[in-house]
Amino acid sequence: MGNVNGEFTGKQKGEAMEKIKLSIRAIAANEKISIEELAKRCDISPHHLKQVSAGNVKMLAEDLHKISEYSGIPADNIVAN
Repeated sequence: MGNVNGEFTGKQKGEAMEKIKLSIRAIAANEKISIEELAKRCDISPHHLKQVSAGNVKMLAEDLHKISEYSGIPADNIVAN
């Protein structure tokens, strides 16, 4: 999974961000709501979640948990897509 030190490589981090980005978009689409509305329902900054869904910033663990709670999708599944 990671390098010899157990850390993720740049490529693995990029792949994880891409999976999360797609999952966030899919959750919003499934709910028939915007990314902004998903953020509001999960008590997350709309600006931050839009940046996550664009692949510009990393998802915070706390926000991942909030989306998992809201959607009923385990956090591991959101990350694994």
